[in-house]
Amino acid sequence: MDERIKKQLPLVCIVGPTASGKSSLGIHLAKVFSGEIISADSRQIYRGMDIGTDKALPDVNQDAVPQAIGRLIPSRSGEVVHWLLDIADPEELYTLAQYQRDALHIIPGIIKRGRVPFLVGGTGLYVAAVVDNFVIPKGNDADQYKIRAELDVRLHTEGLQELYRDLCKRDTDAAWQVDGKNPRRVIRALEVCILTGKPFTQQKKQKKSRYDVLQLGIITSTEEREKKIRKRVQEMIAQGFAGEVQKLITKDYDRDLPSMTGIGYKEIGSWLSNGGSVVLPLPEEVIEGIVVATLQYAKRQMTWFKRDKRIHWVTDAQEAEKITRKFLQM
Repeated sequence: MDERIKKQLPLVCIVGPTASGKSSLGIHLAKVFSGEIISADSRQIYRGMDIGTDKALPDVNQDAVPQAIGRLIPSRSGEVVHWLLDIADPEELYTLAQYQRDALHIIPGIIKRGRVPFLVGGTGLYVAAVVDNFVIPKGNDADQYKIRAELDVRLHTEGLQELYRDLCKRDTDAAWQVDGKNPRRVIRALEVCILTGKPFTQQKKQKKSRYDVLQLGIITSTEEREKKIRKRVQEMIAQGFAGEVQKLITKDYDRDLPSMTGIGYKEIGSWLSNGGSVVLPLPEEVIEGIVVATLQYAKRQMTWFKRDKRIHWVTDAQEAEKITRKFLQM
């Protein structure tokens, strides 16, 4: 790798909706260009949540894996090192600020080793926090836990609609920027408003980006996306998704935790908690519920990413490789 790459601190991002092939493309490009992958997936951070998050599971052989950075332990899937997988237990609070701090801590080390960092995932806010170097409001961890717990109680006693109404009073722009049907996002936005005393939507300030960034997005037709999602859900169930959820339930993780409200975990968890069995086949309504929720999530992801005109949309690995090679001048 030439000196230009090291000096300009390159960062390649691969984004897109769920089931679009981000992980496969990331691994392919990382192999071609001697890279390491930083996961940008808000669900893959959790230990014990592998099947339902389609996590790139590490190989048993961990030879040639870089040294851990504090509590951050890299893994290797195939020939590619992965970071920010399995870094929190399901009951832990892991904030956007923590993700940004961890990712920005890892990337310089990858470049120092003469390798290319690939930020790969569909959590748009994670990607934006790194690419655009967000100035994220800081709060005391104890205060965050206290406020989050209070908002969780309010969610159950007052309902989501009342919380959303409270958010819109504190932040008038939240009505069109925050999904009022998503309890976790409403709570997160309210939490920031309460911690800082300022509207959530006015706090995405940016500092100068640290990196020369290439963003690649995988685009598929709506029909192809639905086909892939239906296939993936069936594969996850065949791999033992219900059993994975059952293990989490037996550990007494609260079903309202952010981790446990993930797509699939919520639907299967509800089924099992109401007397359902892990024995296949699962009821069609449970499977269809997961499919529909995933399709809706993919649509929201595309809405988020399409707003960013810097993203180069590709349809296959060859096109992505060509653009990446030109970016890196390799």
